[in-house]
Amino acid sequence: MAEVIGFYREKVHAGMIRCPDKYYVLTSTESELRQRKASDQRRSRRNFEKHLRLIQPHKQLIQTTSLLAGENQRKPVS
Repeated sequence: MAEVIGFYREKVHAGMIRCPDKYYVLTSTESELRQRKASDQRRSRRNFEKHLRLIQPHKQLIQTTSLLAGENQRKPVS
């Protein structure tokens, strides 16, 4: 993970990658998501368990990119 963060940190500092100005994150409890799945018979939601496992890493990604964006904003422009 440190390797990946280092790679993107360099790109952000170089101005090659920019982060969105804002993220809108919609959250629900796992039990609420499971209840929605059970009550919606029209959709298969075949990757449901996988997506549940991706929630926490996605939150970490948003936090990390936000931190990197903040570092890039403090960097003087030459």
